[in-house]
Amino acid sequence: MSETSETSETDRHSRKLSHRTRTAIDFGPLIVFLGSFYASGKDPIFATGAFMAATLVGLAIVYFVERKLAPLPLITGVIVAIFGGLTLYFNNDAFIMMKPTIVYVLMSGAFFASAMTGKNFLGSAMSPYMKMSPEGWKGFLLRFSAFCLVMAGLNEVLRRILSFDIWLDVKVFGFMALFFLFSMSQAPYLSKHIIEDDELMPFED
Repeated sequence: MSETSETSETDRHSRKLSHRTRTAIDFGPLIVFLGSFYASGKDPIFATGAFMAATLVGLAIVYFVERKLAPLPLITGVIVAIFGGLTLYFNNDAFIMMKPTIVYVLMSGAFFASAMTGKNFLGSAMSPYMKMSPEGWKGFLLRFSAFCLVMAGLNEVLRRILSFDIWLDVKVFGFMALFFLFSMSQAPYLSKHIIEDDELMPFED
């Protein structure tokens, strides 16, 4: 292989989406879901189909540009495909309402396993912006694991007692507010464990 071809291959595999594009892909399916839900006269089945399509398009764009998919978005995409498919097949919105529960449980398990094994994927992703001691990361991951488990339980309660449109508003806006409040509540803990130098790296990569 020529030097030019090797350089081209390296550039192709090192391409990264811009922060703005990444944000659009992350939040695009949710915006599509909300827009299609209200545009269709609050039809959850139609909105679920649009949500599935937007999610798959987002994953395809990421893979086309970066030639790889991070585990969490890929797993989330699979869950969306499974529960969205069940929603469409059975014409029952209960399945798509279960999706956040599964995602939160998996996230809780991932954070817990990361804390217990020292394989800190979150610390690796955030290391350019924030560094903590291994003990600090372990506590932070365990706190987020517990939070995700609580959110999974909360979603299970709400999906059983609320209509779809009310559940949707609570899930989008209420859960977002709870995540923000929880994140802010961790500021005192983070201030105790953040380090300024490069001597201590967050767990193993």
